[in-house]
Amino acid sequence: MIHAAHGPELREETEKMIHAAHGPELREETEKMIHAAHGPELREETEKMIHAAHGPELREETEKMIHAAHGPELREETEKMIHAAHGPELREETEKMIHAAHGPELREETEKMIHAAHGPELREETEKMIHAAHGPELREETEKMIHAAHGPELREETEKMIHATHGPELREETEKMIHAAHGPELREDTEKMIHAAHGPELREETEKMIHAAHGPELREETVP
Repeated sequence: MIHAAHGPELREETEKMIHAAHGPELREETEKMIHAAHGPELREETEKMIHAAHGPELREETEKMIHAAHGPELREETEKMIHAAHGPELREETEKMIHAAHGPELREETEKMIHAAHGPELREETEKMIHAAHGPELREETEKMIHAAHGPELREETEKMIHATHGPELREETEKMIHAAHGPELREDTEKMIHAAHGPELREETEKMIHAAHGPELREETVP
């Protein structure tokens, strides 16, 4: 999935980032997040997607990281968001997408599902981020896919969930990570988007996740 999504030129860097991103210490939390995010019925498919997306060597670590992104306290909200974001009508298509990690055959369905996600108010910032992240060649397709992901009905819940992931105490570290990830040209817009994201209620869990996600081994590379 990563190889096809970004191109072989990013494969080596991406593999390194992902390999260092998740630690085994997040296994229990990651399993919880996946279990709540998709539901037990998608567990098997999700494990397959993760297994194919990152490689079997990262399966254990990846499961842990994903399962830890959202605590059980967000389970109800997350289930609502996912249920509304995709809807039962997309269940069949979604299972196919997850199972296949986004093949060209799922392009039409995937674009529709993802294109409903974020509101138009983030369109300008998102276009900039995507334009820099993938390259102008993917701009048209990516804009369409992302432009549709979350409906306005999920705005309030989504803002709450996002706003609670990273506290202001992580602002400095986050700015550094983002600054290195996308480039200084996106710093202002990205800082705004992330600054509005997660509340202090997840501070302890988030700090642990972030601390384990990148690790001191990535500190030198991450800092611009």
